[in-house]
Parts: sequence; structure tokens; C-alpha cells
Amino acid sequence: MWVEGLAGTPEEVDAAITVTAADGDSLTFSPRLAGGCHADGDLGWDAPRATAREAVRLGPAPFTYDVRLMLDGRTYDASATWPDDVFDSFHGYVRLNFSTALPELR
Repeated sequence: MWVEGLAGTPEEVDAAITVTAADGDSLTFSPRLAGGCHADGDLGWDAPRATAREAVRLGPAPFTYDVRLMLDGRTYDASATWPDDVFDSFHGYVRLNFSTALPELR
């Protein structure tokens, strides 16, 4: 998961993701904040490989992604559906739709 274009990099960051298959089976996990070189205001997370494999085996598509993002003590909720919300068909990326816009976005 990536968030790009924040006005600055938050000091406190956490996330929780719930993946739900069409049959209702779901999995909730906390991804790891990715290290490496990122521009100021960009954040990335990685799912542990075992968790990613579990999510793939949940059940039939479509899959719903519910994301809770915590930035410096504020909580933001988003959702997306795969494959309906795919914007990059090569990678299968979906755009998260936040119920409350991230005010930090430039």
C-alpha cells in the first residue's frame, strides 16, 4: 500500500487492512512500514508474505479492501474493491477511496 503526496512525513504511522472475499471470509492484518528511500510525504507498507498468501486463498473475487490508516494520532478509513477499482491492470493496483479525505495531501 502506498500513500503519496503528503505535505510532510508523519512522525507516528500505523495501518490495518481487512481483505474480504465475495463469500464473506476475511483476514485482517497490520502491514509493515516499508523502509528505503522515499520522497518526503510518501509512505509505503508491505504485507508479510505469509499474510499475502492467506489473503489470496480467502475465497472468490471480488475482494473488498478496508483500510484504517493512522497518521499522527488521526484515523482515516478507506475502501476499494478488486477488480472493480483497478486503475493499473498490469499490476492490479486499486485506488483507495477515503471516507474523509487526507487533509495532509498537497
